[in-house]
Amino acid sequence: MDRHYTEEELRLRRLKRRREKLRKQRRNRKLLLILLAAIVVVIIFFIAYLRGAFETRASENMLTVEKNGTIIYEEVQPSTDNAKEIKEFAQKQIEAYNQKEGSEDVKLDRFSTDDDHIYLRASYKDAATYTDFTGYELYVGTVAGAKKAGYDTSDIAVTKVTKSSPKKILVIKEYTAVNVPGTITGYSGSGISITAPGTAEIKKPSTDAPASLVYLLYR
Repeated sequence: MDRHYTEEELRLRRLKRRREKLRKQRRNRKLLLILLAAIVVVIIFFIAYLRGAFETRASENMLTVEKNGTIIYEEVQPSTDNAKEIKEFAQKQIEAYNQKEGSEDVKLDRFSTDDDHIYLRASYKDAATYTDFTGYELYVGTVAGAKKAGYDTSDIAVTKVTKSSPKKILVIKEYTAVNVPGTITGYSGSGISITAPGTAEIKKPSTDAPASLVYLLYR
């Protein structure tokens, strides 16, 4: 038999249902705000990722040899008003080279600006591609291969880093910092300073003398 509620009981039941509905709405709004906040955070991190905020970047011009032979060159220069033109020029040069070679051996991986600097990072299939594109002499390979290519490795001094026999050699004719995938065991040339086990800096002298060949042994 159905129960008959008094007016007061019906009023209380309606009030209870209304309160439960309000609590549910508040809870849903809170969940929605949390979800929106999470989406905003993800978007911010994604934008930062696209801009390279989480990348390890060189603070100076740096040539890096990857283990697979790929050459990475990071260029850092003072900020200027024509950054857009610099980027467009780099893109056109790379596009023209790749079209001529029928390949994608040169890539512009990153171009960004801030109030103080322009940062450019390009990658090259190998040392030969780097030399062909930039005009700067670069050889990466074995000591025996370097000798066959005509390089004189006889006066390379062994560093104090290690006395181990080298497995690889880098030959470069450019003023820049260089990072190799290993430990530098010897070097030859002027203006060289070893700043880390696998990093050397080739400094430009006070005169306007052209760069000379620098040899770096590493293993």
